[in-house]
Amino acid sequence: PLALPDFNGTLRLMAVASTADSYASKDTEMTVAAPIVAELALPRFIAPGDSATLALDLSNLSGAEQEINIKLEAGSPLRIVGSPAPVKLADKARTMLRFNVEATDAYGLAPIKLTLTAGSIRIVREAALQVQPLTPLVRETRRLRLEPEASVKLDGALAEGLWPGSTTIGLTLSSQPPIDVRNAVRGLLMYPYGCLEQTTSSAYPLVFIDEAGAQAYGMTPIPREERARRLDLAFGRLAGMQQPQGGFGLWAASGPYEAWLSAYVSAFLQDARSAGFAVPETLQQRSTAHLLEQFQRAPGVQTQPPQQPRRDANGRIADYRDVELLRLAHQRLADAAHAGYVLAREQKAPLATLRTLHDQYRGNARSPLVLVHLALALELMGDKARARVALDEAFVRPYGLQPGADDWLGDYGTRIRDHALAYALLLRHGVAHPQREQLMLTLAQDFERTRYYSTQERLALFLAARAAGGEAGKPWAAALSGARSDSLQGQGNGQLTLDAAALKRGITLTNKGAQPLFAELAVQGYPVKPLSPREDRIAIERSWWHTDGSAVSERQFRSGDMLITRLRIKSTQRVRDALVVDRIPAGFEVENLNLTQGAQASQFQVQGIYIAGALGDRRIKHSEYRDDRFVAAVDLDGQPLDLYYLLRVVTPGRYGVPPTFAEDMYRPELRSTGKAEPDITVLDPRAP
Repeated sequence: PLALPDFNGTLRLMAVASTADSYASKDTEMTVAAPIVAELALPRFIAPGDSATLALDLSNLSGAEQEINIKLEAGSPLRIVGSPAPVKLADKARTMLRFNVEATDAYGLAPIKLTLTAGSIRIVREAALQVQPLTPLVRETRRLRLEPEASVKLDGALAEGLWPGSTTIGLTLSSQPPIDVRNAVRGLLMYPYGCLEQTTSSAYPLVFIDEAGAQAYGMTPIPREERARRLDLAFGRLAGMQQPQGGFGLWAASGPYEAWLSAYVSAFLQDARSAGFAVPETLQQRSTAHLLEQFQRAPGVQTQPPQQPRRDANGRIADYRDVELLRLAHQRLADAAHAGYVLAREQKAPLATLRTLHDQYRGNARSPLVLVHLALALELMGDKARARVALDEAFVRPYGLQPGADDWLGDYGTRIRDHALAYALLLRHGVAHPQREQLMLTLAQDFERTRYYSTQERLALFLAARAAGGEAGKPWAAALSGARSDSLQGQGNGQLTLDAAALKRGITLTNKGAQPLFAELAVQGYPVKPLSPREDRIAIERSWWHTDGSAVSERQFRSGDMLITRLRIKSTQRVRDALVVDRIPAGFEVENLNLTQGAQASQFQVQGIYIAGALGDRRIKHSEYRDDRFVAAVDLDGQPLDLYYLLRVVTPGRYGVPPTFAEDMYRPELRSTGKAEPDITVLDPRAP
C-alpha cells in the first residue's frame, strides 16, 4: 500500500533491485482516480465587487450511472451564489457545473469546501481563494499632545471609507513623541518584495523580538523556532546575492556591488549571531573579509566636492553638477564610515584609516548619521578625542544637499532614517551627549510631514524605540471613556488596539498624569473607493495590445486570449530606486516572457518596438512575474521607459481593474497612483 494525497491522475511506480554485482529496474504507469473525479477550477484571487465563475469538472468513473449531489460552501470573505440540482451522470460520462462567487470584504483567505455524495460514495475536497482589494493599503495618523487633565475625542472619521475587515487601529501613548513600533514591525514582516535591503530589513526584527518583547509591543508572539526558520530563509536569500568577493548585489550577485548595504548586511549577521541564531559561517566570514578590504581602500576613493558652489537667490545650488559632486562625496564617506563602524564592533577597523577619514573627509557628510558612525567607530577603536569632535559636529550637521529639498544621498536614507538610527546607535553604545534627545524632537517634526515609510525608516524607528526601552521618558497615565473605557499607565511607549466600530461611536482620551501626554492614533486599511490619481512626479500609462500588435479597445475577452501589457513610465526627477507595480484583474494570469514555452518575446512588437529589445533596457534592474502582479525595479532618469509583459485570460467573470502604482522605495512619499479603469468581462467559450 502507498500513502497518497488526495489525487486524480497518473503515477509512475518505479522499483530497483540490486546485488553486489548486478541490478535491475522496472517502472510502470497507473491511473489513480476517485470513483467520481471532481476538479474545481479557481482564479488565483478575487477582489471585492468581482463576480467570478468557478468551474467544477465532474467525471463518473464508478462503473455505473450515478445521481450526484453537490454542495459547495465558502467561508468569509467569500459568498457562493446558488446551489445546483442533483446531476445524473452515466458511467464514463463527464460534465461541468458552474458557480458564481463574490467577495464580501476586502481581504482574507476564504476557505472553500466541496462535498459530493452519490449513493455510498462521499468525497470531500477543500481549497482556498485569496480575496484582496483593488485599492492600495492606506494609513492615516493623528498626533496629539495633551496637558495634564486635558481631554480630546479621537477622530472616528479616520476609519470611514475603509473595508471593515481590513481596518486596524492602533493608539500609541508616551510622555514624549511616540514611535509606533507595532506598525513598523508589522510593515517589515509583511513587506512583499525582496531586494538585498528589503530582505535584511524584513528579517531584522526577528533577531530582537522574543515572545516577551512581542507582548510588550502588543503583537502576536513568534516562537523562537519559527523565528529561526524565517531567519534561515533570509540567510539563504542573502547568500544568493553574495558576490564571489564577499560583497553583495542589490537584486542578485550579478548586480553592481552595494557598499553601504554590504555593511548593513554584515551588521545584521553580527546581531543575529550575538542573539544566538545559527548564521552560516562562510556567509559572515566572506562578508566581513570583503568589508575590511574595501574599508582599507576607502581613503583612496574619497572625493573633494566644490567648496563654494554657486547658489541662486533662494540659497539653492544653481548647477546640478555641483549637487551631484556633493552627493557623491557624501555617499562615499557614508559607505566608509558605515563599514568602519561595523568592523569596529569586532575590533577590526584600522585606526589609521578611521583617522584619515575623520581628519580629511568628515566635512563631506551631509547627514548626522555618517558622523555618528564615524564617531562610534573611533570610540570603539580607542580614539576618544576624535570621536568627541565627530559627535559634536553630528548634532549641528543638517540633513541634505539643498535647503528644504527631498534629497537622495545615495545611502538609502532619509531624514527620518538617519535621525532614528543615529539615536538608536547612541543609546546602544551608551553615549550620553547633551543633544541626544534633540534627535527625538526632530523626528517628531518629521512625523508630521510623513504618511508612508520605507523599510529603512521602519527598521530605524523600531531600533530607536527598542534602544530607548522602558527608560524613555517619564511615567504617564491616561483614561479612555465612551465606547471603550480603560485606565492606562506606563513608561516608554504604551500601545493598544481599538475597534473601528467603537472609534466611530466615540472614544475620549484624557491625560491623567502630571506630565504632558503624547498620543498617536494610526488607522490602516483598504479604501472601498479608488484613490484619486496621483501622477505629479511619476506618471504611468498602461495599455493592452493584441499579440498581432493592434491596440485593445474592448473590455470583453474570452478565456484563452493572450494580451501584451505595456507600461510607459516617466518621472519629472531622477528616481534611482523606483518600484513599479502593475496588479492585474482577477481572472487574468501573468505570463513570464522568459519562461513561456510557446510565445517568445522576440515574436512580438508594439508600435514597431520589439519587446525583446525593450526588456533589455539597462534601466530595468529587476522584474518579477507574480500570481497577481507584475513588479519591476527601475532607474527613472526623466526619459520615458517602457515595460512589457504578457497576460493570459483565464477565468470567466466580471472583474475590476486595479490602478497602476509606482514609488521611490526609499522616499515612499514620492509615489504615483494611476487612473481608475472600467471593469472587464471574461466569457467562457465553452459555456452553453
